[in-house]
Amino acid sequence: LAELASAADRWLGHKLLLSPVELRSTLAQTDVHCLLLLRDPRDAALSFFQRTGGGVELYARTWRDIAAMGRELAGHPRLLALRFEDLLTDPHGTLQRLGSWLGVEIDPEIGQLHFQRSRAHGSTEWRENSAFQDVQGRFDRKPLGRWKAQAESPIVRYRAWVTRRELEPWGYEPAAHGSRREQV
Repeated sequence: LAELASAADRWLGHKLLLSPVELRSTLAQTDVHCLLLLRDPRDAALSFFQRTGGGVELYARTWRDIAAMGRELAGHPRLLALRFEDLLTDPHGTLQRLGSWLGVEIDPEIGQLHFQRSRAHGSTEWRENSAFQDVQGRFDRKPLGRWKAQAESPIVRYRAWVTRRELEPWGYEPAAHGSRREQV
């Protein structure tokens, strides 16, 4: 964790897929604020598979376990759980909730951000949404529910089965089970 920030950093964003053990340790051993941004696991699995070509099994189990832990630790002062879908459908409300938690106002209309990939790479301007190459489309709803067009995909079915107990508590459409084995 020491690599993530320096004493001079005011805010730090880092995309990590932490295991529940790592997240629990981070909350217990540091004063780091952790944002848990969940995405419908079926859409997330398709996206993950398209980027990596594999590894969906571990990714699915980690999502399930982190989602369960997020519910368990609801109300922890340094853990905030948000849904990716809410960021797209209600960016103002979701960013207001995030800003309130952080103690700063977040403007959803900001045109560009500065980030650094690592200390060695320095600051880089962010002018586009990684999915659609257009910062104006950063709250585009295209990524929502893509899994429905591939509902019979083994990736979607596996992900739905592994995460089935966490879908409804997080407000996601329940998993449709195609076989008796998937219902168990």
